[in-house]
Amino acid sequence: MHGVILSRVTSKTPVCIESYGSGPPLVFFHGWGMHSGVFRPVVDELQHHFTILLVDLPGHGYSQSFANFDDIDKCTDYLLAQLKAQLKGQLPARIVLCGWSTGSLIAQNMAIRYPDVVEKLVLITGTPSFEIKADWLNGVSANVLERFKDDLTANVDKTLNRFLALQFMHSEGQKENLRTARELVFARPTPKIDMLNAGLRLLKSTDLRRQLKEIKCPTLILNGERDSLVPTTAARYLAEEIGQARAIIFKSSGHAPFLSHSKQFNAQLKQFLL
Repeated sequence: MHGVILSRVTSKTPVCIESYGSGPPLVFFHGWGMHSGVFRPVVDELQHHFTILLVDLPGHGYSQSFANFDDIDKCTDYLLAQLKAQLKGQLPARIVLCGWSTGSLIAQNMAIRYPDVVEKLVLITGTPSFEIKADWLNGVSANVLERFKDDLTANVDKTLNRFLALQFMHSEGQKENLRTARELVFARPTPKIDMLNAGLRLLKSTDLRRQLKEIKCPTLILNGERDSLVPTTAARYLAEEIGQARAIIFKSSGHAPFLSHSKQFNAQLKQFLL
């Protein structure tokens, strides 16, 4: 996988955005505690059809921290501004957004706040609300997020390893996929602990259910049948609430179908986008 870092991360360009391939732009946002390098299997397949833009979220991978990472609106505005600034005249009026897990919240919010910018939307194991509430049972308990917060203080790497293991729990090829994921994730610097905690606050505070009907663009929802973090009921809820949406559930897959079921995942993505 040979790509171009659009600019070195400096005070003027604090977000790392890597570019691969050629064609219409396809922007990827990764999940909590990860970085954009985890999308390598997707890049290898799709760079012949698209200009793939991989964004390291604030304080993850090679990107600098952002003080308002835990505020979904400010974070969304910041990332869009960075895309426009770094791509200058190369970013077209409308783009395709792919968001995985935490990145799916940012992608949804960008489609809500900037409908004229987002042409199509792909939500990978996405949900409008990660935390269980009295009227929302399609998430994880507050205790899970709180435990991650406590564990980060003791040992960041151990916590990230445990989170990775959770993503592939009960999925097909669990050990092999977990080994691949670890190699990808730990190939870049460990995320900054303040940004990991900010990311947990973002997951806890964000609830986009009431705004989903504002998403008007065609949307593809890709979920794993055995996802222990985002149940298939959340994927089906998204498909029902977003006007032009459909959900695909990968059998025997966990939270990262683009790694565990890359061939099927890429086939669905190409069918939707081409």
